[in-house]
Amino acid sequence: VGLLFESVIVCAQYLTGSTLGLQPLGAHREFAEVQLGSAGFSRIGGTLAHPNRLGAYLESVLPVALALSFTASRLRMHLAAVGAFVLGLIALILTLSRGAWVSAAVACGPLWAYLLLQRRMRLRATALIILFAVGVVLACFAPVIIARWVEHDQGTAASRIPQMRVAWSMITSH
Repeated sequence: VGLLFESVIVCAQYLTGSTLGLQPLGAHREFAEVQLGSAGFSRIGGTLAHPNRLGAYLESVLPVALALSFTASRLRMHLAAVGAFVLGLIALILTLSRGAWVSAAVACGPLWAYLLLQRRMRLRATALIILFAVGVVLACFAPVIIARWVEHDQGTAASRIPQMRVAWSMITSH
């Protein structure tokens, strides 16, 4: 339910270009902006205020929704889980959080592989249907996804190198 709720809010924020007045729930007044090449994109944060925080939430609940879509015994629960997963994937893309994208793929990938290798046709058919839906979503957002990976990111990734060095120093000293 939380994934569905948050995903609907994120999609509504994206479609309207506004935070929907959700500041009391934690949303920022404005979206984080990222310049990719000559185009600017808004990074949506939902009710969690920051896109990376939203991405961390989504990457942790998307695998659960995916698993639930295969294990739900009632059709209504099955459809809700599939819908939540697909909407959650759209919300995850709208965060423009590369780390969350990778984490979600790493978490969901083995589950998909396992399900596609199952002999039960219902599981395999469901996995293929969801995989098709994911393909459609990724195709719709392909220009943004590609730009996020290949365009200059104004030094946001490079700014994390000092943090990584400090973290590594702490790890090696303990």
